[in-house]
Amino acid sequence: MGQLIVTPEAHIGRVRRTIFSVVFTLAGLVVIELAARWAEPTAYRKMQSFRLSDALSEYKLWQQTLFLSFGGVHQSDPELLWRFRPRLRQSLFITNSRGLLTDEEIAYEKSPNTLRILLLGDSSPVGLGLRRREEAFGERAVHMLQEKWRGRKRIELVNAAVGGYTSEQGKRFLQAEGIKYRPDFVVCYFGNNDASINGHLTDREIFAAHRWAQKARVVLYRLATYRLLRNLISPALPDVRFTATDTPTVRLTPDEFGENMAEIAALTAGIGARAIFVNPPVPYRWPAGLQFKIFSRMTDSAGQWVVADPMQRQLERPVAYCFDPAMINRPYGRIDPYVREVFASAYADRGEAGSIESVYIERLKAAPHDPVSLNNLGVLYWSQKAHDQAVGLFERCLEADSAFNVARYNLGIALADAGDSTRAREILHDTADRDYFSLRIKTPYRKALFNAAAAGGAFVLDAAALFMENGNEHLFIDHCHPTPEGHLLIAEHLAALIDSLTREKPHAIH
Repeated sequence: MGQLIVTPEAHIGRVRRTIFSVVFTLAGLVVIELAARWAEPTAYRKMQSFRLSDALSEYKLWQQTLFLSFGGVHQSDPELLWRFRPRLRQSLFITNSRGLLTDEEIAYEKSPNTLRILLLGDSSPVGLGLRRREEAFGERAVHMLQEKWRGRKRIELVNAAVGGYTSEQGKRFLQAEGIKYRPDFVVCYFGNNDASINGHLTDREIFAAHRWAQKARVVLYRLATYRLLRNLISPALPDVRFTATDTPTVRLTPDEFGENMAEIAALTAGIGARAIFVNPPVPYRWPAGLQFKIFSRMTDSAGQWVVADPMQRQLERPVAYCFDPAMINRPYGRIDPYVREVFASAYADRGEAGSIESVYIERLKAAPHDPVSLNNLGVLYWSQKAHDQAVGLFERCLEADSAFNVARYNLGIALADAGDSTRAREILHDTADRDYFSLRIKTPYRKALFNAAAAGGAFVLDAAALFMENGNEHLFIDHCHPTPEGHLLIAEHLAALIDSLTREKPHAIH
């Protein structure tokens, strides 16, 4: 075959055709865009993008609604949903210009011979329930290290904990800002918020939708072509509006929590620092399913219920608990207002014990397996110290409805009062693991935390075990927040661990 020869004229013709094709295509796009603008209805079709303010009500994101307005100390944040307001000057909430929990301005650049600790977490490392900032375990641990090292090193605490945060928010803070501080240690206290029931979207879905709306859609929606095509084909496209579950979901699944903790460990190792994960302690005699009841009728600015309907129905059942007003008094001599309000929200039968008993007995004749009647009659017998009768009724209740976690809690309390401490402990631990209506970490999340630490070379400060060795229940103010004594216990072991790791690896200070 002969060799194909491309003449200069042919080459020029090919270039012209290419240029013409490009110009024609661009002109066509312009025409399509102009036609789309003409065809688009006069009334401005506003894209149904994800807006957090709308989503709070639409997806019943009641925790986000609560924390955004909590105590007037939080403000909205485009990247983290919310964070502390800058320059707060309250006894506990003291923040600098970046909203960190300190009155000192901390530069990203670290001074020589300085050990810097970045603390990420929720309201426990914030110190919610304490009187003073200095009582929180992060600040106490730093003070202990300063006393021990006596000026040989400067120690800085970057307390970036924020009330209501999950590991998703902690991870995102570390990615965007935390690593800029070049910490030597990153201490994490997460899990209680992650493992609690919220609305119809998980935290990850919220962030994914929020990011899409803030970036891609904002750019695309400038084009009428996009707007027109989207209006025509959007019913056939997947959208965040259709990913919502029928029932409320947890803020993060155990797998998502584990992935976040593993990523935090990797980010920490990537800057030459060491990660310490605190395994959160929780009380087991805290009444299951009660904590959220005081929020069940919370409304938004438009007067709409914020809590999802299935959750409202569950929380507002007239079910009684095995506790009395004396439980409100806390061991360190102060009654926490939140605890008082939570306990006061519990259902209680009114009237004489004899008449109450006869009402439930009659109801059970008509409906022998009615869980509420079985439970409430059991609580009545428990209050009369008829523990064996109460235990029998709670067991019958769980046979009728194995998901009735309030009855499981009452069974644990009744067994403890009857002297069966071993079985009571097992029941109460199982109750806490099933209680997604309180901000308490669950066993699958603990396992994910330990697995992430092992895989990522992070250290675990097992505060849950420490609390159990020291009486546990009396070390809490409420469902998860430690007393000053509890904070002191965590601080002592955190300071000892950091001291040990620093001596083991002197070049950790960089």
